[in-house]
Amino acid sequence: FLYNKITPPTTKPGNRKDYIISFLIFIIFIAISVLGARGGAQLRPITPATAAQYATDPAFIPLISNTTLNLLHSFQQRTIAEVKYFPLQKAQEIFPVYHSGFAGDSIKKENIIIITLESFSQEYINKTHTPFLDSIMNEGLRAEIGMANGMRSTQGIVAITTGLPSLMPDPFMFSPYMSNRVDGLAGLLKKENYYTIFYHGGNEGTMDFEQFGKQVGFDRYSDRRDYPNDKDYDGNWGIYDLPYFKYVAEDLSQHKEPFFSLLFSLSSHHPYKVEDWFEKKYPKTNPIHRSILYTDFALKKFFEAAKTQPWFQNTLFVITADHIGPQANPDFKNKMGQYRIPILFYHPNGQFKNQERPFASQTDILPTVLDYIHYPHEFLCFGNSILDSTQVLYNLNLSNNLFQISNEQHLLLFDGTQTSGFYNYKNDIQLKNNISNSNSPEQKFLEQKLKAAIQQHHHGMIHNQLSNKTYLKN
Repeated sequence: FLYNKITPPTTKPGNRKDYIISFLIFIIFIAISVLGARGGAQLRPITPATAAQYATDPAFIPLISNTTLNLLHSFQQRTIAEVKYFPLQKAQEIFPVYHSGFAGDSIKKENIIIITLESFSQEYINKTHTPFLDSIMNEGLRAEIGMANGMRSTQGIVAITTGLPSLMPDPFMFSPYMSNRVDGLAGLLKKENYYTIFYHGGNEGTMDFEQFGKQVGFDRYSDRRDYPNDKDYDGNWGIYDLPYFKYVAEDLSQHKEPFFSLLFSLSSHHPYKVEDWFEKKYPKTNPIHRSILYTDFALKKFFEAAKTQPWFQNTLFVITADHIGPQANPDFKNKMGQYRIPILFYHPNGQFKNQERPFASQTDILPTVLDYIHYPHEFLCFGNSILDSTQVLYNLNLSNNLFQISNEQHLLLFDGTQTSGFYNYKNDIQLKNNISNSNSPEQKFLEQKLKAAIQQHHHGMIHNQLSNKTYLKN
């Protein structure tokens, strides 16, 4: 518009070729601008947490992050407000999150492998959909009621690897607190000379796992880029589980022991794509059930391959899920059932055979692993060791703006001010009978527990005190 206003009338208008060239330059300029604004062509744009990939210590992340990026990113995020139900020290007494470590002559330098299965609901764990997992359940220590801490992969991975529950609107790794220092299992074991590696056959940038892994102490993040044969790409998320699991079993043998590895599957994620030969083998099976069956088969082949490796007999395996998948059974279509997942601890020497605990949560995995190896140092997490039979275990959630706490018998819903629901899950599996007006001692007890957990979680997030180096310093 301005060009036409200021161009002398004697100037000849551009020809058609000039307009085409200008248009192409404009398109190229826009494409470069978009790539520059998002920080590259990866799946997700860069965030302040991307700095974790380049920081030798999480404390340096704020120095690496760009101020303008931080400001723009903060406009899109939801912060949490500090709550003060008790003095902070009292909250720690009610719901202990600061742990002093475990007794033992010395650290047991065994390998640790946590296998996290995408969307493996407890509802699916049966001989039809998971014949291998069902068979190995009797060979280890299992939770009768295993609980996820969220409904998204990013929430589940955080809970499993750091012991932090999801008690805010956004997952930790996408929240305003994403650059906080946290005591991840990888970082704690790394200090004990463990080699730590995160395996996920997904595309580059998937759910910011690479940045998160670096932040919590993983030495290496391995994804589709490292896999040697791209013919096994599913066309959606990454490498099919079966070939990728075999690759992981062999790749682990290339690393020094002891090692800690997290293996996260992907084939049982929507659109539930499996290899053609497997789909032809089960053409009439529901797609989600077929993908669960496929990943279960991949798990079987992983263990067959692992048994041939020198590290197998010296390894503790943990098998769990990130969150549930689509539900059909009415027993799982409620605020308790929608978090139920498998949790299993297995060792080839049979020390956990036929053992069961009534209840466990994803946040209990970190302290259980540390208890198993006799980790003697302080750490912070919101769970407790499953190996300690004297501990009552709890699960914490935030769902539709309601905080939840549950144990093996009860579920309590809390809006931040008062209890809005209380159920005896053991006797009312579909949660049809709200007994919150009964004024039972158990209701008051759980409410106190939940308040103490919320207060410490929010205080730690806001003041960056979710590390044993910083907790309770203010």
